[in-house]
Amino acid sequence: MAKRYRITTTTGRAELAPRREPYWHQLRKGGYVGLRKFREGETWLVRWRNADGKQEYKPIGDLADYDGREQFDQASKQANEWLDGKSRPDAPKGRPTVKDAVDHYEEYLSAEKGPRAVKDAKMRTNAYILPKLKDVYLDELTTARLNKWKNAFVPKDGDEETLRRARDTANRHLNTLKAILNKAWQDGIVASDSAWRRVKRFSKTKGKRGEEEALSPEQTTRLLDNAPERFEDLVRGLLLAGLRPGIEIEHLRREQYTVRKTPRGEIAALEVRESKTGPRVVYLSKEGRTFFNELTKDKHPKAYLFTRDGKDPWREKEASRIMQDVRITAKLPADTVLYSLRHTYITRALENGANMKLIADNCGTSIRMLEQHYWKAIQTKRQEMLDGVSILQEAVQ
Repeated sequence: MAKRYRITTTTGRAELAPRREPYWHQLRKGGYVGLRKFREGETWLVRWRNADGKQEYKPIGDLADYDGREQFDQASKQANEWLDGKSRPDAPKGRPTVKDAVDHYEEYLSAEKGPRAVKDAKMRTNAYILPKLKDVYLDELTTARLNKWKNAFVPKDGDEETLRRARDTANRHLNTLKAILNKAWQDGIVASDSAWRRVKRFSKTKGKRGEEEALSPEQTTRLLDNAPERFEDLVRGLLLAGLRPGIEIEHLRREQYTVRKTPRGEIAALEVRESKTGPRVVYLSKEGRTFFNELTKDKHPKAYLFTRDGKDPWREKEASRIMQDVRITAKLPADTVLYSLRHTYITRALENGANMKLIADNCGTSIRMLEQHYWKAIQTKRQEMLDGVSILQEAVQ
């Protein structure tokens, strides 16, 4: 196996052995920056494979006027300037941009993980990354610019919980962008990853989980009493099915709700196709079946289940804004958000002795996560569930 080498760092270059053949690093398709190492000294150069398949070279020099940490960045800059003057039918014109990196990342996802992964990535990139960054050259990305993009997701004012959630959301967008840029760097599309490597995630974004956000029966009643008509349907749906706000409700259609008759009665279920944890089937309680039977009555199979106007689906941002208005009117805790309804569903189900595996499957999570965040709810019914178990029936009669 060939030994790996790096010309991108001072330490990596110091480990290189002198040789006539340069050490190369790919900057783009067909374009490379190289370092030729001598016993005494070194020199940089750039290489290009033209449309005829022939190699073209241009010397850059030793760059001795630059600090060791800056030499690779300077060599890459000069190499890219020369490569920009070249043309090739199968190469992108000019320097690669963030949009080029996104396209490259989606090609990778398509090959490695399939179309669903590409679709999920497109939803985030089209909404949060490309509108601000698509035309920015990768070699012109700076830490300051990326921090400005990240910080824009956090409002300048708001209560503590609103700001915490905004920072948590910004972190998720940053994770996606870093994955895209790191893939571009790993595949030689961009010379250095230093700009985004220095961008740090927001800290202390973890908030209350599990039963601490669950609404009491009285609070749930006040929420429903103060919710506008169509928004009330959304609230009931989240409470009765434990869905995640966002893509799980935005893409839910009438055809995804089914009722099957069995000798033991009817079984109602929702087929969730769009979710961060993959497709799943959510089985409903009798109360949930009654609600969804009424909600889906006379609807076209392709119609959205939850709509803000009878036609268009609820978007998470708009629904969250209305939730905040209703929260104030209903005098609910300050940290009550749409996601609190999912927590309420899980907490109440566990408190009423529901099987943990069933709830984990219904909610697209794991038993471990339920134990970690909902142990108090599980504990409240432990003794009652044990008292309902009879092992030595004959002995106690």
